[in-house]
This record gives sequence, C-alpha cells and structure tokens, in this order.
Amino acid sequence: MLSKEKYYKIIEQTTLTSVDLIPYYDGKILLGFRKNKPAKDTWFTPGCRTGKGETQKMAVERVAKTELGLDINFNDVTLLGVYDHIYNDNFKDDLFGTHYVNIAYLWPLKELPNIKLDEQHEDMIWLSLKKLMQNRYVHDFVKLYLNDIKRALEKTTT
Repeated sequence: MLSKEKYYKIIEQTTLTSVDLIPYYDGKILLGFRKNKPAKDTWFTPGCRTGKGETQKMAVERVAKTELGLDINFNDVTLLGVYDHIYNDNFKDDLFGTHYVNIAYLWPLKELPNIKLDEQHEDMIWLSLKKLMQNRYVHDFVKLYLNDIKRALEKTTT
C-alpha cells in the first residue's frame, strides 16, 4: 500500500487508472454522495483507482464489495467505455489536478440489492436517467455515461 505522500507525488506526475461500476435496476442507476475529493459533494457512481497488478475483474469485484457490500460475477457486467476524468484538485489540496483513465462497467441487476453504505459516501440514491440529467449535484462525468448506458441497454433488450 502506498503512503499518502507517495500517492500525492504520483498524482502530481502521472495519470491513474480507475474503474466505475454502474449498478442499473428498474430504469435507475445507483449513485453515492461523495465525502472525499475529487468529486466531493457530488453524486457519483461507485468506483476506485486500480492498483498495480490488479486486473479489471479484481477491481470491479473490489468496488462491489467495499463500496456496496455486494458480491459480483464479472460476467454480469458490460464494458461501457473508457473515459478521461480530469479534475482540478486531488485528494489533499488544489495545488494540482488528478487525471484518471476510467473504465466504466454497467451492471444490470435482476433484483434490488441490499446496499451497505461505506465510509466514503454520505448517502446512496437510485436515480432515473432523466432525473440524473436534471440533478445539479450529479457530477458531469456521470452524465457523460448516459448515451453509452442507453446504447448498452438497447443491445441487451434486443
């Protein structure tokens, strides 16, 4: 595990990789209200940076377990796309930004799961795609997923 100071230096000097997991149930996606920078005080999809040697499968499983308290079968997710998430701040201050190359996965659910709130989220909410676009606290990076979510859902229903 990296010390916070080493991680801070890495953020200053390079791009990070991350995964987002987008649980989808009954026309709505699950968002958490973030307590931490970057994206503090916004609704965002569950996600995390990836570690050296950590596969996409491992990272998605870790997000589901640590942020939602759920077990996931990686075969149940669909690759949504690869996105740049570039922030003006980092976890510590505003002296420089954070850049993630983010890989997002859609997770269609057959039943409503029992979510366990983790320490980095103040609350969780299920929002329809329409309400998500209208909510000013939903982060713009989440809104960028919408067209790809719609396309992925069309593929699974046809």
